[in-house]
Amino acid sequence: MKLEFNFWPSWFVIMLSLGSMKPKVAWLLALVIGGSVFLFNVFRNNNFQSILALVFAFIGAYAGAGLSKIFAKKTA
Repeated sequence: MKLEFNFWPSWFVIMLSLGSMKPKVAWLLALVIGGSVFLFNVFRNNNFQSILALVFAFIGAYAGAGLSKIFAKKTA
């Protein structure tokens, strides 16, 4: 199985925006969305390399949460 990196940046941007909207539950968003992508690829394609979806989901969600906290402090 060849791992394609075409859609990984889009997952990062999606999780960045979701993490900035809901910073308190960034871990849950990353776990649900990244985990579902990972589990789908494991069960359908036997592709364990898609664990990167979970990694990118956590990085994106926490980056978005951090950015929202930075911008919230500057505007307050």
